[in-house]
Amino acid sequence: MGANERQPQFIEPFNLSAYQHQAKKSLFASYRYNNLEFEEWHAHTQAQLTYSSQGALQIHTSDGIWTLPQGRALWIPAGRPHRTHAQGQVKTCNFYCSDRGKVTDFIALDISTLTHSLLQRLIEQQGGDEIHYLMEHLLKFELSRAAVANVPFLPLPRERRLKQVAQRLLEEEGAEASLEGLGSVVGASTRTLSRLFRHDTGLTFSQWRHQLLLMKSVSLIEQGHSLEEAARRLGYFNGSSFNAMFRKTLGQTVQRYMKVEWFS
Repeated sequence: MGANERQPQFIEPFNLSAYQHQAKKSLFASYRYNNLEFEEWHAHTQAQLTYSSQGALQIHTSDGIWTLPQGRALWIPAGRPHRTHAQGQVKTCNFYCSDRGKVTDFIALDISTLTHSLLQRLIEQQGGDEIHYLMEHLLKFELSRAAVANVPFLPLPRERRLKQVAQRLLEEEGAEASLEGLGSVVGASTRTLSRLFRHDTGLTFSQWRHQLLLMKSVSLIEQGHSLEEAARRLGYFNGSSFNAMFRKTLGQTVQRYMKVEWFS
């Protein structure tokens, strides 16, 4: 997937004086989380770019859950509540951007080798000299050119009965229940639930469940399960059948999608 109109653009010429006199400076930080550790709901006064260089992240928002394997980042607009949930042993890289007004929506990006190297250096070398500002300017330029990442996103329904269905499937490991069976639990026909899923989430029930299984598979694999183990726990006969669904949805096999060789 290529660049996107919603993507924040930082293309102004470098101006050292402007950087030095910013009312609010950009911040850079790295955090570690244990497996399944999570932060409470919170928001920032600055736009945040976050990704993991070890493990995977789930970012919960009011609209849904983003799943970020290594090397995929998420822009989080300023003031938007979210919660971070670690999948595996996680190390994050974070950029709290001074240009808060340029990030207006959640958007996932692929992180390049250069972007990762720049952010690592900015995290390690906090300061305000000319080299620091030049690196920040180059980081913003690289992020403006970054490809939009194809990552699992699970939109969360708001309708009362759909919320019950979604919660049940989120709690079940395999999410194998049929729409007919779920309808009998929440007091709605299959036809009604199908219509509500499309209206509330923009996805069919089958598409929504695929996103849920993709999210769960990334979590299981980052927690140390093999593809075969993850596939069976999610209700598939074997790894090959699950890999076929994964590739059809995200364009790559599980092994290729999860492999980011240059992260350490």
